[in-house]
Amino acid sequence: MNSPVPGPRWYKPACFALLVNVLLLSGCESLAYYHQAVFGHLALLNNAEPIEQLLDRANAGESGTASDLQDKLLLVQALRAFARDELGLPVGRAYSRYVELERNYVVWNVFASEEFSITPKQWCFPVAGCVAYRGYFKRAHAEKKAASLANNGLDTYVAGAAAYSTLGWTADPVLSTFVERDEVALASLLFHELSHRLVYIKGDTEFNESLASSIESYALGRWLAMRTGSQD
Repeated sequence: MNSPVPGPRWYKPACFALLVNVLLLSGCESLAYYHQAVFGHLALLNNAEPIEQLLDRANAGESGTASDLQDKLLLVQALRAFARDELGLPVGRAYSRYVELERNYVVWNVFASEEFSITPKQWCFPVAGCVAYRGYFKRAHAEKKAASLANNGLDTYVAGAAAYSTLGWTADPVLSTFVERDEVALASLLFHELSHRLVYIKGDTEFNESLASSIESYALGRWLAMRTGSQD
């Protein structure tokens, strides 16, 4: 596998400003949490390679990129163009770069609730608002947090996630954790995550996910109709 090519640094001012903001408002535990969140994401961006360059090198025989991966990256390019040109989604630079991760998930989310309760514990963040999970870039950190919550009497669950969205704050890259999905699953994921860049109501998870799922369903139908030549 080729060594990753560092991506451009245009995204760092936004992330740095966000980091300063949350650090000024946080206690010691939150300092550590936001540190791993911001710098975990920056590590992804630093290791991201422009898809166009990766494909150009593959076509020139200068890289060992597998043909299956090349096909998936070409599909991503087509999906991005469709989302931008046909659906009017704010694609920007999102999913224009690729990161190879040596793990099955990009983050691990911690969920918790009071014993016998179906109401999840909420965590509140400066950008996303209040959500029912807390994400970590290292599984060990997620499990440590879950154990701490369990010691305080909460029921906990840790689940890996193959993708996440920064809601347009940075250009989210394509990750090896989800790029190998079949066409329908990959298209659904990209349309869903791009929808969060269009509309996101801080703290209203139910609305945000419902809207993104609706746009995803509509977009996928349009995409498949285009692919099959349907006029419906």
